[in-house]
Amino acid sequence: MQKSTMAYILAALMLSTAVIYFVAAAGESAEAGEGQDREQAPASSQDSDSDEAVNSAAEQGEGEEGSEEEEEAEQGGLATQVETSFFTMVGLGYAGVGIWVLKDKGKTNTPYIIAIGGSIAMIGLYVASRTIDLPVVGLQDDVGTIDILSKVLQVGIIGLSAYMVNTNKATRRLDSRQQNVK
Repeated sequence: MQKSTMAYILAALMLSTAVIYFVAAAGESAEAGEGQDREQAPASSQDSDSDEAVNSAAEQGEGEEGSEEEEEAEQGGLATQVETSFFTMVGLGYAGVGIWVLKDKGKTNTPYIIAIGGSIAMIGLYVASRTIDLPVVGLQDDVGTIDILSKVLQVGIIGLSAYMVNTNKATRRLDSRQQNVK
């Protein structure tokens, strides 16, 4: 296959991965919004007066337990914000490098090396988040379809990028030999 065709395929994989990360960021943001709505909404207007009396009595009795729950809720909100920001930045990174690959079409190795490094880092971070307790986000135990799809695309990005780098090296060696003969 030609370099430009491979570059188009690689860019499509990268832009698809970017879309997946944007969808994940939107999902995290939506989850955060739902959690805040549940905490803030009273059951009904009739119940709100009696709820206030019960809540104030419960707050006086619980003291430390209530503050621990609030702290956990704040950490959960922070984790969601961190994940949303992270997924958005990764999506922007994949989109940017994907556009760079489209413009470059195999002339230099730099975007392909960045794609390889970034994809390996994302796969490694995903595995780490499922096996160890990371700061802020903790130990993640969910594995969804979108997770698996993004990892498959990232493996494809690594493979195609490595192929492009290898092809560029072989082409450069051949070009230098031809120039030496002349």
